[in-house]
Amino acid sequence: MSMAGLTRRGIPHHPHLRVLGAIALVDTLGRGATMTTVAIYFTHVVGMPATAVAFAIGVGAFTEFVLSTPLGILADRVEPRALLVGSLAVMAVFSTGLLMVTSLPGLLLVNVGLGIAGTTSRSLRNMMIARVGGPTGQAVEFKAYLRAVTNSGLAFGGLLGGLALWADTRTAYLAVFGWDTITFLAAAAVARHLPALPALPVLPALPVLPGLRPSRRARSW
Repeated sequence: MSMAGLTRRGIPHHPHLRVLGAIALVDTLGRGATMTTVAIYFTHVVGMPATAVAFAIGVGAFTEFVLSTPLGILADRVEPRALLVGSLAVMAVFSTGLLMVTSLPGLLLVNVGLGIAGTTSRSLRNMMIARVGGPTGQAVEFKAYLRAVTNSGLAFGGLLGGLALWADTRTAYLAVFGWDTITFLAAAAVARHLPALPALPVLPALPVLPGLRPSRRARSW
């Protein structure tokens, strides 16, 4: 199915894909602004060493990497809408923490929390794209569309962050973090319009036939 059949004037026809696109746009508008400003704020305004800020951000990214697979499996085992709404709300809570953090332990806690909740949110959204768009044959096209939406959201969010960098005041930076919190809450509210999908059943393990044992090593002939 072509992209023209997926959208009308840039908006998906399918109502549930439309909601998923809106979540991605709202989410990235906040994240783009925070990504642009967070390192400068904590080094230039708070006064933390650049190495400490880089370490905290790196730990958050590593947390996302390590948990991406197990959280992706979890996404198939739960009712996704409620957990998606909850994960976005948790991201709003940890994003609020950026307004109060002044030390490395606090920044580590915020970044790890955002990493766990963010990976959960993305895993659930990918699963819902497959389950909502798969039956209509639009999942692949929608992912390409979603990439464009994500890039646009990050770009506009980065522009907002750039304005904060231009102002270069504590108030401007904190306004960015407050904006990020608002976008997560807005995304959680939008996610409530997704359908309630049942958890996927756990498939039983295949039985091992009598007399057949897996070889411990490859045999050379």
